[in-house]
Amino acid sequence: QPYSGTPHHCTACDSDDIKISACDKIETRTDDGPNGAGHVPPHIALASLSWTVQEGIRTEDMFNYERYNCRIIPDALLRMIRNYFPRKDGELVKYPPPITAEGGDFQYEFPAGNGINNQKPPYAPGPPHWCTDNFKGSGHWDGVCPYVFKGPDAGKYRHPHIAYAALEVYLANKLMPDECHTTWLENNPEFLAETHITTDTPFPQMENDAAADTTVKNWIGQPKIPWEYESGTSRAVPGLVATEFLFADCGE
Repeated sequence: QPYSGTPHHCTACDSDDIKISACDKIETRTDDGPNGAGHVPPHIALASLSWTVQEGIRTEDMFNYERYNCRIIPDALLRMIRNYFPRKDGELVKYPPPITAEGGDFQYEFPAGNGINNQKPPYAPGPPHWCTDNFKGSGHWDGVCPYVFKGPDAGKYRHPHIAYAALEVYLANKLMPDECHTTWLENNPEFLAETHITTDTPFPQMENDAAADTTVKNWIGQPKIPWEYESGTSRAVPGLVATEFLFADCGE
């Protein structure tokens, strides 16, 4: 399946040269269907949790250690999200971008709207991935381009889902210090097990693949043109699988 590990759901029959924009995210018109709320961007979860804490809502109502350990109760998180981003039943929810006040004003996004040769504030709206104009013209997945790597904010990008996880760990430890540690991996040790199946996303061929993968040169490489991508072998992971997308149009 191309682009596994991303929120884009290609089918199992799609070839690896398909463009990611041709594969839909799960967007639902109700929270009560088989796919629940659908795809909710991580900055929306972060903003909703942050605002809820700022309003003084009891953290005791966010956790149930017997069922979810040091994770926030999923239903409680969705209630927070819907408090700030309500759904009209039968309609899609349009979430604002992370750099807007309405979207949480996330300070570590550094969007690339000004173009790769202008990596400094003030930043213009766009994705956080800094691609060359040549690559952007290809229409392929920009999620493999590097985050801000020049100027005063080089290397400062942080994923919103990491910020969310850090806040969750902090709240859990404050509420349940005997059960919940101060780091995410201590609270979720199964992710360190040798038998754990990862959900990382295969990358295409990159211009700086020859450089060691522990070097900045490797990290700031741009994807090669023409696009060369292999989705790799399938992996069975726990969790919900939207099989109606995975096997759509595959025929008999």
